[in-house]
Parts: sequence; C-alpha cells; structure tokens
Amino acid sequence: MRYVTPYHYAKLCGLTRQAIYNRIKAGTLSVVLLEGPVGEPIRYIDVEACPPGRKPWGGGRPRKG
Repeated sequence: MRYVTPYHYAKLCGLTRQAIYNRIKAGTLSVVLLEGPVGEPIRYIDVEACPPGRKPWGGGRPRKG
C-alpha cells in the first residue's frame, strides 16, 4: 500500500485540493487515519485502492446547454 496526503493526491490527479476534499466529504473518496510524527491523526489516501486520475464522479454544477 502506498499512502499520500490529499494535497499530493490532488497534484497526481491534476485537480485542486478543494476538489479532493469535496470528494472525501461526499464519501466518494475514502481516507485512512494514520499517526503523524507527533502522534496526531493525519488523513491519507491509499493510491492502490484509488488510483489517481480524472474520474467521472459527477457532482458540481450542471452544464448549461
């Protein structure tokens, strides 16, 4: 397993940090809590379970057509 922070995952996907945090909040992207250097919990994303890339999760504003 390889874990990255939401910030690094956003860079790998070519998206903004806010887009990743929105997906975490919506439940479409799962995170694991691991202990940080001073014992605080830090959120990480498993890139093997959720490979980076633009995915059609939908959401956002509907397009005007």
